[in-house]
Amino acid sequence: MVDTGASMVTISEGLAKKLGLNFGTRSPRMPFSTAGGKIWMPVVALDSVQVGNAAVKMVEATVNNKMGEEGGLLGMSFLGDFRMEIDQTNSKMILKDLNKPGDILWDGKPETWWRSKFSYYEGRASELEQQSAQMEVVNPSMSHIFLRLSKFYRKLQQKLERRASRAGVPQRFR
Repeated sequence: MVDTGASMVTISEGLAKKLGLNFGTRSPRMPFSTAGGKIWMPVVALDSVQVGNAAVKMVEATVNNKMGEEGGLLGMSFLGDFRMEIDQTNSKMILKDLNKPGDILWDGKPETWWRSKFSYYEGRASELEQQSAQMEVVNPSMSHIFLRLSKFYRKLQQKLERRASRAGVPQRFR
């Protein structure tokens, strides 16, 4: 299923287990507003997601225990790596690379993508660290939840840094 209103890819618990993902009680969790109300779901990082010829590395995903055994939906953590076109006449969604003619690419991605990803991970981690500090006195258990999430984003940031280094991405884009 495709959901452009979903911030992340979501997979079923059954699919997560089949993929060998660790999403136990110590996994970071995030609150999400769904049609059924607000729920807290584990957050995981998928090495890659591929649909047809469209592939994305390092994809944030949630694990939903209310989904069917093999269910999932493509949210913006996957779709955001593409320009999308909807061909209603032929019932097709066409995913195109973000790069424009003349763009220099590193690991298949243009400068704007690299800048955006680094900024996103830094922003999320910093925001969650601030929330953790604010909650420390009021609600220590919530503080730990935010801290665990910030560590998740710091790890993604480190993975992106390693990927950028291997691809030769200039420091000024990071």
